[in-house]
Amino acid sequence: MTLAPPIVTTVTEIGILSRALLEASETMTPSAARFVLKIGFSEADRANASELTQRNQLGELSDGEHEELRAYANAGLVLARMHLRARKILRKLQVKPSRSSKHA
Repeated sequence: MTLAPPIVTTVTEIGILSRALLEASETMTPSAARFVLKIGFSEADRANASELTQRNQLGELSDGEHEELRAYANAGLVLARMHLRARKILRKLQVKPSRSSKHA
């Protein structure tokens, strides 16, 4: 199976990490997939990203804050892609009930 183009193609920590994680996800086990689905941002990170987003819409961010917001967005994209792969793996491995199974 070929990989889709990486989400982040720049030479940054998140770009390098996203390519490594997405490559490794091709052989993700079901237990690893379940673990990946538990990964998420902390409440503090979600609140900070939300505040930055609101302030960005008002045009109130400094250059550093723009970079921070971009970092949250890039990390969110990588996490979403990993979650998608994990769900796909678990869905693919689900055993459908046979037609002869009886329901009580």
